[in-house]
Amino acid sequence: SSSRMSAEQMARASDDAILNFVKDYPDSTGWGNIFERRGGSIEVSRAFAEFAKNHPARALRLCERMDPATHQRPLGYAIEAIDETALPLDELTKVVFAFDAKGFRTHEFGAPAASSLRKRVSYPNGLPDAVIDLLVRWLGEFQIEEEDEKEGSQSSEEEKRREESILWGYGGFMILPHGTYPILNAILIGLIGR
Repeated sequence: SSSRMSAEQMARASDDAILNFVKDYPDSTGWGNIFERRGGSIEVSRAFAEFAKNHPARALRLCERMDPATHQRPLGYAIEAIDETALPLDELTKVVFAFDAKGFRTHEFGAPAASSLRKRVSYPNGLPDAVIDLLVRWLGEFQIEEEDEKEGSQSSEEEKRREESILWGYGGFMILPHGTYPILNAILIGLIGR
């Protein structure tokens, strides 16, 4: 599936048209319904990120009008897509703190924001103490969020007792790095960069 509104169409659309479109795809829609080929929040957020590359100031203004309870993914994708020259570290820091204060505090926003902060680390300055403190707070919040999801996903006693290979798990796969890695990495690089 793909987004029904492309980055090019967003560039030509009014702010209200973009927001109304994005509003129809809350973070909870994920990949969307593959049978309807409608797509979901991930596809829409990717298109919004492409739009943000060429229109960073407008994209961030639009994000200010998004609801943190339902639309953290588009902001996270946009921040990660915006080039360092369009959003240097000092500006990115202000943006991240402003959105954090508005309630953007889930992994959908925090992981891409942390990744963007890490990419902008300069030596010998690293990341400021206030940014490190924010990342450490997120690390604690996101670990709790992940633990809650794990507890909710175990549906039966049998699944809890099932033995699995330490190396291969259930035979599935996992994309690495994932989880809180982007935040840990930003903290590490931010401190080493000092």
